[in-house]
Amino acid sequence: MDQSPNQNELDDLAALCDQIWVIKDGCLLMADSPQTVFNQLDDLAFDKPAAWEMAKKLELKLDGCYPVNARELKEAAENAN
Repeated sequence: MDQSPNQNELDDLAALCDQIWVIKDGCLLMADSPQTVFNQLDDLAFDKPAAWEMAKKLELKLDGCYPVNARELKEAAENAN
């Protein structure tokens, strides 16, 4: 049974959590901040928050990483101007 979070859940996780655990087939793959997890999983087949997707398309980074929530995306956009 696939229990992957949907887009809204990913956005909520990225905005509200201090740490995200990525578990696949019962094994812990990663446990870190949302920004670290979603940026390090860039090459893997994991869904990303909407803010991360937008930042990647716009090439906006915050501290060398793509933002993962609306607050970080806004800050990255303001820093780019």
